[in-house]
Amino acid sequence: MQLDIILRTHDQGSVHGRDVPYAKKEIVQRCVNSLYTAVDGVEGVNLVTVDDHSSDETVSMLRNLISLQDSGNNASLIKVFELAAESTADLVYIVEDDYLHYPEAISEMLETWEKFIPQVQGDDMCLSLVDCPANYHRDGYFNGGIGRDGSTGMIVGGINRAWRSNTHTGGTFCTTPTVINKYWGAFDDLCKNWPNVDENKTWNKVWEQHVPLFTPLIPLAYHLSEIHPYHPHDKLWRANKSMHTLKKAA
Repeated sequence: MQLDIILRTHDQGSVHGRDVPYAKKEIVQRCVNSLYTAVDGVEGVNLVTVDDHSSDETVSMLRNLISLQDSGNNASLIKVFELAAESTADLVYIVEDDYLHYPEAISEMLETWEKFIPQVQGDDMCLSLVDCPANYHRDGYFNGGIGRDGSTGMIVGGINRAWRSNTHTGGTFCTTPTVINKYWGAFDDLCKNWPNVDENKTWNKVWEQHVPLFTPLIPLAYHLSEIHPYHPHDKLWRANKSMHTLKKAA
């Protein structure tokens, strides 16, 4: 199985608030390091980085770099999703620079895909490696289940953890190039019109209505904008040192 990973980086600031007490540059450094660790040794993986005018220090550490001429969240989103749509790989993993990955994240993601895909209806699916804290404090949780549309979440057994059906992701997820192209209007809408539209008005509609999405009950990655109520990220954060120790490409 061939996987294209498209990483989007910008170490000069954030477009949203954070509950974690870290500077954006340090978040980028440690999260990129964690992704490189998770990728190393996994066969069939190609990684490119779309960078939006990060510092020279950060740029010097990035693999397979594509530097944007324009700047801004919309410009980098457009480039990332264009690359995903053009991919000839079996899968694309679109990943933002503030996701902290466990070492086994990518290999287990691929193994889980191979286990789940024969069992889903159709050939389309999406995996997110994050167990979003919003799963646990959304209005109507006990009455309406997990889905934003009021549907009840289904728990399924993965490789080393259970997963739940879900209907929402941030900007980091794994799917097929076919899904990106088939529902291009939703992805393109957010890329071009953010912040006037968000995930709930665009690609989350795809997961709600068309493509099954699964997220792990025990995280394979953390989005460092929120603190998980049950699974602390501190140990994994400490395990990924600052940027000067990031592994270079072979």
